[in-house]
Amino acid sequence: MSGTGTGHFFMAIGVARFMPFEQYTAQVDALVQTVKLAALAPGTSSILLPGERELLTERTRRANGIRITPELEPQLAEAARLSGVEVPHQSA
Repeated sequence: MSGTGTGHFFMAIGVARFMPFEQYTAQVDALVQTVKLAALAPGTSSILLPGERELLTERTRRANGIRITPELEPQLAEAARLSGVEVPHQSA
């Protein structure tokens, strides 16, 4: 058997079956606040929780666009041409 030795597990839990949902969200909010108030490691400027880096990246890219390397630009333009999609911008 080949592979990377990486596995994934996903579980959905109906929190409301164990406690009122408002109590659960209050506990999660308190946990987030505790984590965010922890001392920063040297050389860091903030503590990010899972998904925050991706959210910040998405916001930046929506505001400023996604940087396309010069090597990738002609490949994307060709893929667009073959698909009948107009290329909105090409650098010189």
